[in-house]
Amino acid sequence: MQQALLLSDEKAAPARTEICLIKNQVHCHVREAGNCLIGQDALPQQKEFKMKINWFAGCWNQAVLKLNRIWRARRSVEQARRRQHRRALRQTPAEPLESRMLLSATVSTDQIDYAPGSTAVITATTDGLPDHNFQIGETLQFQVSRTDGIADHAPGNLPWIVTDGSSGFTPYQNSAGIGVFPDTDGRANGQIGTTWFVDSQYAQSTLKLTALGLTSGAVATYDFSDSAIVISSNKNWSAITTGSGINGAPTATDTIVVNNGVTLTMNVNNAVAGAVILGNGTTGTAKLAFSTGTLAATLGSLTNNGTATVTFNNANSTLSVGTANTDNSFAGVISGAGNLTKIGTGTWTLSGVNTFTGVTTISDGVLSVATIGNGGVNGNLGAATSVATNLVLGGGTLQYTGADASTDRAFTLTAGTTSTLDITTNNLTMSGAAAVTTGGLTKIGTGTLTLSGTNGYTGLTTVSDGTLEYGASNALSSGGVTVDGAAATLAMTT
Repeated sequence: MQQALLLSDEKAAPARTEICLIKNQVHCHVREAGNCLIGQDALPQQKEFKMKINWFAGCWNQAVLKLNRIWRARRSVEQARRRQHRRALRQTPAEPLESRMLLSATVSTDQIDYAPGSTAVITATTDGLPDHNFQIGETLQFQVSRTDGIADHAPGNLPWIVTDGSSGFTPYQNSAGIGVFPDTDGRANGQIGTTWFVDSQYAQSTLKLTALGLTSGAVATYDFSDSAIVISSNKNWSAITTGSGINGAPTATDTIVVNNGVTLTMNVNNAVAGAVILGNGTTGTAKLAFSTGTLAATLGSLTNNGTATVTFNNANSTLSVGTANTDNSFAGVISGAGNLTKIGTGTWTLSGVNTFTGVTTISDGVLSVATIGNGGVNGNLGAATSVATNLVLGGGTLQYTGADASTDRAFTLTAGTTSTLDITTNNLTMSGAAAVTTGGLTKIGTGTLTLSGTNGYTGLTTVSDGTLEYGASNALSSGGVTVDGAAATLAMTT
């Protein structure tokens, strides 16, 4: 005896119709209403099986088969093949299944990232054949999968059926009533799917899938990304609750959203995150705070909604921003005695009246500000003293976009690097003395930069755009000056 495959629907199929068993890619022919013959290569012990097939609204569906009961073998495969061949000669070829099916439609969604409990809107579009959007009686198959390749950790893979094109439906759950989670590492990064049947009254409608704590991915043509980690109550970095409800430290690809009125405290060293967003609306306050230990954090980006603050509670803490290599801005206030480092190739714009007194380092990309006050004065660049070690240019660009201004802030050019001062339109005078290093300096932007201090750097000075003025005989590097732009000017102030 062998197990036979039996569909859940009990309706018989008309004779003289060809169907295909998707699961094992075996073609078979209907012998009589409701019965079909399976080829020898599909049978473990060369037996003939009896099966039922689905029939919906006049169309064949590529149905998911499941084991139902046991049948006895009735004749040998060779006898069955001879009978099948004789029948095939008398039968009229059936209409091809492919012309009636939604076989390879593109699936799109209303967003690429779903927070737990949100609703995903998934829409099928053309598969390249005429009128092959969702049609009456068609199915769209999804499969639960995990990153380790296991199909599902709940018993069985049951279909999800669309019962209302606008209200959505409930995802499959296991026998204990727990929603299927797509991965064993406790992070929402798997794919999830099922089979949908489109009833006639919902043909051409938009299908909605309720995530219910799962991060979902659509069949083959579209994947959802991880949900953001939403902090809704005061928490420490090492005990963050992720969007899927699992505790664990964020990774370099995670996005953390700190809700209004909430403080996220940095209490672990070498913390990382893909992005941190302080606040979830146009109003309200969210906070990122460094605890009293010596800590370092590296973020892909740091942005804010509403009023946000970053507070350093230890002078030895450092916040590095920019690994995402994207342009973003932060309008909140950064305070305390910690250090701020710009990394990554993007532009990070600071527009808050910052009061932090630590070192500002620009190692890569652009740090853009509209105010650079004297040492100890609050502004976009903070309120550090004017000593050269508090403003370090290590190969990146300090961009000034503000009005005509002057500052006594000195700076350090990291040895062996060439850094850039970008004065976009107006005039900036820097009277502080640059430290003695082998670093080089490039002036860009259409504005005017005036160096009036006694600068000690020995690398090359390059004027690529705008005007570089020097107000003292030893204001420029001893390593030489190059003017290489058509609109570049080197001038001495009188």
